[in-house]
Amino acid sequence: MRGFTRDSIVQLLDRKTIWLFAVVTVIMVAALIVVGNARFQGGPHGEIEFDAREINEMLGNPMLSVFSSFVSFLVILTVLLTAGTIPVMLVPGRAEFYLSKPISRTAILLNRLWGIMVAYGLLIVICGLIGYATMYFVFSVSVSGIIYLFLLNLISLFIWLSITFFAGVALGSTSMAIVTAGLVWFAQWVLQARELIKGVVDSRALEITLNVMYFVLPNTGDLSDLTVKLASGARVADWAPLYTSLGFAIILMIVTLVIFNRKNY
Repeated sequence: MRGFTRDSIVQLLDRKTIWLFAVVTVIMVAALIVVGNARFQGGPHGEIEFDAREINEMLGNPMLSVFSSFVSFLVILTVLLTAGTIPVMLVPGRAEFYLSKPISRTAILLNRLWGIMVAYGLLIVICGLIGYATMYFVFSVSVSGIIYLFLLNLISLFIWLSITFFAGVALGSTSMAIVTAGLVWFAQWVLQARELIKGVVDSRALEITLNVMYFVLPNTGDLSDLTVKLASGARVADWAPLYTSLGFAIILMIVTLVIFNRKNY
């Protein structure tokens, strides 16, 4: 396990990935500082002046949602950067090297998953904490449930990695792994508007299909909303996005392991 984790960290450093995360974090920090120091005029004649901190409080802390989107973007960035991990690992010649190790194929795949989760997850948390510290000092925003925000985004990372790992094993292509993740993202984005679609199209078959797909595919959009609620201490009435999305990822990883163990390289 330590070997795969070390490999993931080495790859992260060799590919200069850490600098990409640093640039994104610096941009986020700079944007927060600029917005935090802005002044806005209000009233019929502009006689009232508000700063960004006061506006954030009046609007119910939208900066928390912005910060959550920043962490979610780091997750998406990780998924794109690691989509080729499995296809590259299983190319002829390299596959034999890994499969010759005195560990099972299941252990190889799970250790690779764990290595990415640890290496990139730690980087996401570090960049997120820098962004949170900036938000705290600029907007005086203190989030009691910040640990939930990081925890659920790491769960979201696992969900998306399960998709790219499946595509990497089943299709053996980096581009197809990215396309598969993109198609799933687009599908769950469309499914968020299922009530609107059912209102426009009068079809019982379509309604059943949309409902089934909503509970089968991961709902990372609704999971993001749930993350913000937990972080802000708001009441969560529906935990289904978490349960169904996590269940999807676990089942997909099991299917991936079955395919991997039966495939010839």
